Amino acid sequence: MSTDSLAPLREMTVLLAEDDAEARASLTRTLGMFFSRVLEAGDGSQALALFAAQAVHLAILDITMPGPSGLEVAALIRKTDPDLPVLILTGHAEPAFMRQAVQLRLMDYLIKPVELDALQDALIRCVEEMRNRDRLEVRLAGGVVLNPATGVALVRENAVQLTSKERQFLNYLLRRRGIPVEPYRICHEMAPGEELSLDALRNLVSRLRAKIGHQTVVSSRDLGYMLPQAEEEST
Repeated sequence: MSTDSLAPLREMTVLLAEDDAEARASLTRTLGMFFSRVLEAGDGSQALALFAAQAVHLAILDITMPGPSGLEVAALIRKTDPDLPVLILTGHAEPAFMRQAVQLRLMDYLIKPVELDALQDALIRCVEEMRNRDRLEVRLAGGVVLNPATGVALVRENAVQLTSKERQFLNYLLRRRGIPVEPYRICHEMAPGEELSLDALRNLVSRLRAKIGHQTVVSSRDLGYMLPQAEEEST
């Protein structure tokens, strides 16, 4: 099977949560064929800690493990990133799991031991979903092209790496593109559990504009911040 469609994953980080050390080591080696980095967690709590501390582009979670289960971890991830592709590892398919999978918008489940073809098929669907949800490439005003997954912006043919906070801010506004959002709401909602101050938000926007241009993020004293449509999209 051709893996050309999986090329975007080579710049990404995957989070793998599996409590069986031998199975985790084996799957980590396999995932290393597709991803630039594999974050390993032995339980649900460690998975959540890694997700909070690192930039994660896709998660693969064991349905049963110590601490929060894979489904519980997925539910918590959804509060921060509603569109992150999530795959579940399970010993066998269960009707109850399938209902929860639909509610959590999980991409797929993988039966253990995971076969390479099944993994590749699931990853291809994840890449397609990322592309459909503008997580691989999105055009901003001023001709800037952003890869929301890797946080790299192409500005006048120069690649600019954004910080984690800058990426969070842009991804937050991308989900509300064309709609001004009040600064107080951004501070409260952008990163649940670590609310920004208004001064910190203003400094973040200032640094971001210096990197990718003032036209990419517009502001109104009364309405807040907004990502306008790219020029070619608004015609």
